[in-house]
Amino acid sequence: MIAGLFFNAAFSDEFYKDGGKIINVAISSNDFKTVQHKEVTLFATKGMKIYDNSQNKLLIELPVGKKIQFVMNNGYFDIYDEEQLLFEYLSGPFSIYVEPEGLIGIDELKRRNKQALYRGSFYIEKVASKIDVFYLINKVNLQQYLYSVIPNEMPVSFGLEALKAQAVAARNYALRPRTQNKAVSYDVTDSVDSQVYFGANTEQAISNRAVDETDNIVALYNGQIILALYHSTSGGITENYENAFNRPGTKIFPANPLPYLKSVPDFSGQKSLELEESAAEFYKNTPKSFESASPFLRWKRNWTKEELEQILNTNLIAQLNSGFVTKMMPYPDEIGDLKEIKVIQRGKSGKIIKVAIIGNKNIYTIEKELVIRRIFTKDGNMLPSANVVFEFESDEEGILQNIIA
Repeated sequence: MIAGLFFNAAFSDEFYKDGGKIINVAISSNDFKTVQHKEVTLFATKGMKIYDNSQNKLLIELPVGKKIQFVMNNGYFDIYDEEQLLFEYLSGPFSIYVEPEGLIGIDELKRRNKQALYRGSFYIEKVASKIDVFYLINKVNLQQYLYSVIPNEMPVSFGLEALKAQAVAARNYALRPRTQNKAVSYDVTDSVDSQVYFGANTEQAISNRAVDETDNIVALYNGQIILALYHSTSGGITENYENAFNRPGTKIFPANPLPYLKSVPDFSGQKSLELEESAAEFYKNTPKSFESASPFLRWKRNWTKEELEQILNTNLIAQLNSGFVTKMMPYPDEIGDLKEIKVIQRGKSGKIIKVAIIGNKNIYTIEKELVIRRIFTKDGNMLPSANVVFEFESDEEGILQNIIA
């Protein structure tokens, strides 16, 4: 037991028992840009049954491999097989089941360059606020959900014990995601927005074993299941929870602290990086780290002044309604001639908490990691993290030319 944090192998049946808790996973498009679909085609490796929940009746039974398509049409579902229209003007929702040991496939959906196949059942329902799209939700028990999450969140080459630690963290996250949207019918998505879940076709024997050998093991703090956030690379030191996130369901930043999510360096003796000088020294060099082999341990981005001005003008306006971007004057929206990027506050890890972008026409202030990353994009991609320091290159006359992150 460390500071009230411990692992419990007999967590309350109220949450789950032997993987019996059902996780509702919203399935994304091929590019992961949305979980809202206009049409989808399903098939199964064994017999499949489609139920219309609004009429509480079985619509159709399909043999192995037979495809069925759901299409939204002016607020209603049309259903086709491979040859003809079977049903029209149905309101749904629908439940789709497969015979035992069977898997349900989503036609033309690839995960890790493989046909996407899923355990459990599916649930299809309209998006309440729109008439032309629906959610495709995989209902799968916790243990089977984790079979797919673990090998997609950690390389199986890391070995059994590392995979078991990952299984505990992922189990915690499934039971207590950071945010819970009660307005939708799913618990998590299948992407990095929650945890990466690519279905049965990506399972591995060793990661399945890690899940089975940690069955019913979770991490608790003072008897409550913890928020087990994890990452690929910390850069050499982690950050206090409150310095990276807003309070769930609000625009209040920083969040309330969590006593078990505190800044920890890879090695003792590392000083706090809240000061600009210490952060610059740390991130412009590569100190000893557990993650020395990670390609994300250190990185660099470069912009010309004109390039960054254009990016900032676009992204600042796009993020203005996020609740974490403010501007000094109501007009104009553009910053004009970029004069300075001034870090106002850093966290324990050197992570930027608040930064000001100063132009000759306006001054913007940005808070929170994710928003900062979305503001400073390069080639359409946001920064890998807000654990960043800026350098400025000027010409002989002192006119800013280039910015380096």
